[in-house]
Amino acid sequence: MAMRSLQGKAALVCRCIAVSMSLFHLYTAAFGTVVALLQRSIHLAFAISLVFLLNPARKDKKEETGIPFTDVALALLAATSFLYVSYNYEIIRTRLTMVDALTPFDFFFGLCAILLVMEGARRTLGLALVIIPSVALLYAYFGDYMPGALWHRGFSPTQIIDYLYLGLSGIFGMPVGISATFLMLFIIFGCIMEKTGTGQIIINLACALAGKSRGGPAKVSVIASALFGSVSGTAVSNVYATGTFTIPLMKRLGYRPEFAAGVEAVSSTGGQLVPPVLGAAAFIMAEWLGVPYATICLAAIIPAFLLFLSVLLTVHLEAAKTGMAGLSAEELPDKRMVIRNLHLLSPLVVLMGTLLAGFSISRSVVYAMVAAVALSFLRAETRLNLEKVIWILETAARRGATMAMATASAGIIIGVVTLTGIGLSLTGVIISYFQDNLLFALFFAMVASIILGIGVPTVVAYIIVATLTAPILTKLGVPPLHAHMFVYYYAIIALITPPVAVAAWAGAEIAGADYNKTSFVAVRLGIAAFIVPFMFIYGPALLGEGDFLTIMHGLLSASLGVSCLACALAGWMFKEIPMWQRVPLFAAGLGLVYPGLVTDLLGLGVFLSIAAMQLAGRKNSDSNPEY
Repeated sequence: MAMRSLQGKAALVCRCIAVSMSLFHLYTAAFGTVVALLQRSIHLAFAISLVFLLNPARKDKKEETGIPFTDVALALLAATSFLYVSYNYEIIRTRLTMVDALTPFDFFFGLCAILLVMEGARRTLGLALVIIPSVALLYAYFGDYMPGALWHRGFSPTQIIDYLYLGLSGIFGMPVGISATFLMLFIIFGCIMEKTGTGQIIINLACALAGKSRGGPAKVSVIASALFGSVSGTAVSNVYATGTFTIPLMKRLGYRPEFAAGVEAVSSTGGQLVPPVLGAAAFIMAEWLGVPYATICLAAIIPAFLLFLSVLLTVHLEAAKTGMAGLSAEELPDKRMVIRNLHLLSPLVVLMGTLLAGFSISRSVVYAMVAAVALSFLRAETRLNLEKVIWILETAARRGATMAMATASAGIIIGVVTLTGIGLSLTGVIISYFQDNLLFALFFAMVASIILGIGVPTVVAYIIVATLTAPILTKLGVPPLHAHMFVYYYAIIALITPPVAVAAWAGAEIAGADYNKTSFVAVRLGIAAFIVPFMFIYGPALLGEGDFLTIMHGLLSASLGVSCLACALAGWMFKEIPMWQRVPLFAAGLGLVYPGLVTDLLGLGVFLSIAAMQLAGRKNSDSNPEY
């Protein structure tokens, strides 16, 4: 959403608030977070005041350079609503929720907090994060009018405000807890990496690795988006960060605008599945499951590899099919300069190493930040000065404020789900239908996760689907980590799935492409992401579970499987594949990805047969495109 371009005193005030917010989080990371309710309420007080000061109520054609009095008043009221909790946290933490009576101030500030969080979410993230919490609140109030499994006894406005505002079950629940600790630190870390030029180093590295090969710019997009997405953790910002460079290159090389935009959309979305960051929702998953974050990272490695193998192979096949070349030598970055600046990627190694060594998330990201700052001083062009530091702290707070609104809005939704018990009711009903057929239950969970993820940020989408659909799978015997990884994948894939597909929309906007065609291209390119989650439910080796030989067998067969799928969908292997070969090749891909010796042997046999026919046909052909 649009932000005001402030000047003078208004800009200075907002900068001071933003810098103070980032410094607060750095201080608590270095010296220990304060009591949960204090940490979260102070975090939201900073964030929501910034949102109302920086984000206009509506997007006007005329750019705003000042702050209307109404928004100043709303910022003060919103901040006061959360600082009220900070001031009274000793009383709040000892009171009995929905037993002790609310004071008039409790009710007033609680009502203001709920309404202003939704308005803040609307200004920063769109209407969806007003509609969904509003429906949830109406459901909490009118529950005694609902039919069947949706019925509950209904709650008064006082009870709803009590539950959502005065405690850790609603607005101040786990999502905001993650936002107030890990996420803010990773956002600051991302801004440090950005200001030291790591983003450009990533793009240059991708160019050096793949730019000269056939279809080079598309491969650059895939590699750069995977690496950059691991730092940014958000799909749409990833599209804009790397797509503004890679999409024009792909178009100039001869890729259709829709294909170029689709490559960027699926690569940027898949970047949220790449360790060590994996997107904001992964931190919530670790907290939710009570497992080390390193466990989530390790489980994500093979599925992420399969996704990007599929995309890389597809763009290569598209280039081979149309006879495209790579970048010229003049367009490639100087390899010596790339190597000279590779040290700027070391903080990512520090981050992953400390996580795997068992350090806490906060401690790990602090060490990574220290490494990034220290390494920046090795080169004059990357060295951080006061101006750059102020930019980092201010920009991180602005971005963190948006994430705070998303998680606070999600907290309202979770609060209603736990207050009304709707999650348990729906789980019981759905299990009664699917208890004898896990495949149908998985399909239902996939569809529900994609629908619930439409039009909302990944972190909110994951929270919703993890609350409503993951319990269904765990009740059917799926291990909790597998169930959460399954719904997490589809919450992310919603970003490239029609009819909304916000990542595809961003790519289409840059490419000047048709949005609908772009979204369908993105789905085709990301087909592995739609299939692999089913397979790691049936074959946990794809999540890195089991002995070494089992994991390697699963990795190799699945890699060959997604390669078959890519060839079948592209219609090209060593030469054009006729339809009568594409169908069995696609089936062979599914068989190879599916765990099992019989399906692997059948799939391998079909693949080898079609590959032999392809090679024989290419040998006998008069025109043999270079592969």
